[in-house]
Amino acid sequence: PNTPQRTEQMKNQQVLNTQIKVSALGTASDGFANIQFANEEDLRIAEEKIKNQIESILHSDALNNLDIEGVEDIKYYLKQLQVDFADVVAEKEAITPKLKNIDVRKKSVSMIAYQYYDSIDNADALTELNNIQNPKQVTGNIRIFTNV
Repeated sequence: PNTPQRTEQMKNQQVLNTQIKVSALGTASDGFANIQFANEEDLRIAEEKIKNQIESILHSDALNNLDIEGVEDIKYYLKQLQVDFADVVAEKEAITPKLKNIDVRKKSVSMIAYQYYDSIDNADALTELNNIQNPKQVTGNIRIFTNV
């Protein structure tokens, strides 16, 4: 049966579980800051995962029950985490390679790399990024990094 004591225990457990989730999100955000993303798509995927987790917690039953002690502190910390995370994302966007589609007609990957980067050092990365089967003769639409 749901006694007042049992109900209070359940509320406290909800708050504790939410605090653990928020703490884990803080750790994930810190980890996000230390990742060198290969390209903007990888950055967006990671960003969306963390944003979805933040939103999920913000709209959880535990945070919308004002009768629970400590909810306002958790909400404040979560809102601060959102602001800090947005700053980290902005920093990452500035240094993460952007992708651009280009149209290529019968060129080797090395030639494309040299044309866009003045070096063939990125030829392997372009081959992998575009899953190119024959790097000696590329035709069609491929993706390149624009700020390498």
